[in-house]
Amino acid sequence: MKYIWLIISLLSINPVSMAAQNQLKPADFAYGIPIETVNDDSIQRVVLPLTVYQNVTRDDLSDIAVFNRAGERVSHEIRAVAAAQKKRTYNLVFFPIFSDKNSSQAINLEFVRADDGSLIVKGNPNTQPDNMLTAYLVDTRTIKNQWLENVILTWEETDKTWINALKLLASNDLQNWIELPIAASVAQLNYKDEHILRNTIAINKVPYNYMLISANKSLDFQLEQLQAITVTQQDQPYDWFTIQANAKSWRQNEYEFHLPRGMSVSALDINLGKQANMIRVEVFSRNQVKLPWQRRTEAIIYNLMLNKQRLINQQLEFGSSRDSYWLIKMSKIPNDLTSLTVGWHPDELIFIADGNAPYTLAYGNANITKYQSMNMMSQMPLVKDISSAKLGKPFNLSGLNALKPAAKPIDYKVGILWGVLLLGVFFIARMVFILWKQMR
Repeated sequence: MKYIWLIISLLSINPVSMAAQNQLKPADFAYGIPIETVNDDSIQRVVLPLTVYQNVTRDDLSDIAVFNRAGERVSHEIRAVAAAQKKRTYNLVFFPIFSDKNSSQAINLEFVRADDGSLIVKGNPNTQPDNMLTAYLVDTRTIKNQWLENVILTWEETDKTWINALKLLASNDLQNWIELPIAASVAQLNYKDEHILRNTIAINKVPYNYMLISANKSLDFQLEQLQAITVTQQDQPYDWFTIQANAKSWRQNEYEFHLPRGMSVSALDINLGKQANMIRVEVFSRNQVKLPWQRRTEAIIYNLMLNKQRLINQQLEFGSSRDSYWLIKMSKIPNDLTSLTVGWHPDELIFIADGNAPYTLAYGNANITKYQSMNMMSQMPLVKDISSAKLGKPFNLSGLNALKPAAKPIDYKVGILWGVLLLGVFFIARMVFILWKQMR
């Protein structure tokens, strides 16, 4: 019986938990790149160069690590580089609207369009002392359908304390209005030496020509300026990776090629040469050889001459993919086709500068497992304006030896299970033999 308990205790040992205790070190990787931090910030970033993608062994880039001078791993995160944003400030034209204190009806105003297209409001009774300010009409045509960061209201600040809950209406023709589902309020609070000013309205987009900022009662502020800050995403330029694919490399108008692992690919440029061509192209990809092909895009590319001007359309764009295996099908192959260029976006690696510099970006390990990935930064809030560290020249750590899968270790757990099974069969057979002998 004591041997049975020994077997059970051996089976309770989890080889994964044992492996997880083995800390990775720089020598476990094929290559390294020195990282030079530019300041004392605890969070630094680098853009991964092409050589990293060419030498990693996992599509999820989990065989990448960052070490400090003492050879200790530091936490890191790999993510796509955020597109640059361009901000622009617009000064919006606005008109105050007054209502009679003794009536709930707003005073009728006459809107007149000038020759230059601007809006003129006639009969604005702001000089009448018996009227109260209840709304502002805003001309939003200059920012129509643009993405907004926010709208900023500016008024002359006083010692008064007030809060105004606002209601936002929108219209294209100044006759038909709809209420925008936006909860907005502005405030000016003063208490002793404390002062709180809330003068922004969070609006993502205004798909209308005009907007009405109103309140149930009178407004406690008089606008001096109304600004809208728009945000435009800048197109991120591609890095281009060349694939040698001359006409002889194609088989039945198809060409397969393999890309480095983990590359985020979203464009393909096919050089049609100087001859006139109009060709139908289909692009497919897959992550493993045994998986079926997935269509990425289909288009017509051409290189034509018209009225002594060359018309060229040979670049295809599609949704980003990190697949390694690609297939191109063309209706015909140009005789002077020499190469393809793949448009991709490198990722950025963000790491905690824990411990002493210099730091080392290590990559390429055929034996690393997913659970060994060390990423704790996903628990942190998104940080902008991270300092960019500098990368040095790549150097060998363990070289090609780290890129070779190690011999598959003996699975002692399976062996022990087979042993228990055979031992159980032996005991049952022995009991059957004893019972059979007694029955005789």
